[in-house]
Amino acid sequence: MERIIEIKGYSGGKAFKLAVLKLEQYASLWNENLKRTRAFEEPKVKTWVKLKKHMGRRFLPATYKQELYLKVTSLHQGSMKVEEYIREFGQL
Repeated sequence: MERIIEIKGYSGGKAFKLAVLKLEQYASLWNENLKRTRAFEEPKVKTWVKLKKHMGRRFLPATYKQELYLKVTSLHQGSMKVEEYIREFGQL
């Protein structure tokens, strides 16, 4: 989604509308429920940045960033870590 928004040059409201259009199944139902519950409590979610923040809270585990970091730091290409492989490839 980030790439599409960036390539199309969308920001704010347009990016939000595109993201909402792309939601499917449970995420779409979740968004509709979010709109209803926030209608009287807080300001409406109308931007991609705010929607992304709320979706992250709902759909990503609390340890998501830590898990990604561990995956990246433990990648291997053959017997070398990916970082070493890229460095050697660059030298060649």
